[in-house]
Amino acid sequence: MVEHTELYNIVTGYTYLGIAFYYIIFDFVSPISDELSLIIIASLAHSGLMNLWAGGIVSFLALYTRNIILFYLSRNRTRLIGWLSEKYPVWMGTYQRQMTENLAKTVFILTFVPKLRILVPLAAGMARVKVHRFLLLQSISMALFISVFYPMGIFFFDGIKRLMSRLGDINQGLLAAFLLFAVIAISLLVGRYISRKAK
Repeated sequence: MVEHTELYNIVTGYTYLGIAFYYIIFDFVSPISDELSLIIIASLAHSGLMNLWAGGIVSFLALYTRNIILFYLSRNRTRLIGWLSEKYPVWMGTYQRQMTENLAKTVFILTFVPKLRILVPLAAGMARVKVHRFLLLQSISMALFISVFYPMGIFFFDGIKRLMSRLGDINQGLLAAFLLFAVIAISLLVGRYISRKAK
């Protein structure tokens, strides 16, 4: 099933360049969460497609670069950011205010919440957060995020591969849905834990 995803095709076709291309450009329209994509990339690296360490480092650099670009666009009030703030006024306003009140806590919590982490650079830019503070906190939070989910693809690769070979297409779909649910649940639990520690 994974073999039919855009991520699989891009990464197997272009390896490191494919990872960068996926996260910086294609990730915006992909239905695959960042958590699951990291697990897939780590699994592909573990299978011998690329160096394990290099795969993790390139994933970090790609996600970090994407967020720097979004931060820059948001800070300079481009049309895209204006459209997003009009489309999601409550979310953008809330997180922009939280960035002003407690930057570190907001960055770390949102980094571990699926699909909301894309709001981190946007809200930070709109809140006019100092560039060096954003870059530091974002680098730490993204490194922690990757260090949680990237190893999952390494540790569970062999077991998942054996299990997938014994299952039919329907059961593979159910397993993939369960794994996605587990990834999201773990991400939410980690985010809640970090938010409690930050209080």
